[in-house]
Amino acid sequence: MPNAALGHLQITQGDCDECVRLVGAFIDHRGCGYCIPLNLTKYVVSKRDAKLAAAINGADMVVADGVPIRWLCRRAGIKNVHRVTGIDLSERLLASSAER
Repeated sequence: MPNAALGHLQITQGDCDECVRLVGAFIDHRGCGYCIPLNLTKYVVSKRDAKLAAAINGADMVVADGVPIRWLCRRAGIKNVHRVTGIDLSERLLASSAER
């Protein structure tokens, strides 16, 4: 899945199904990585906290954890970012792992 620039941060484009497939691909290739659910608070704080911004930009997947981030993406012209909350993604990953 491609990333898009949302100001000073990168955000992953796609919906929850695509995120689950991406995590599955990491597992299939014995890779490891991390995902950050980005909410408005993290976005604002990361503007003045370089360590937080670096941690977010270093993530393999940054999902829009909330409607305000999705709105920001739309205003920035990024259309393929969907709301994927951390808990929704976690539940879907657990269900997917049970099937696998």
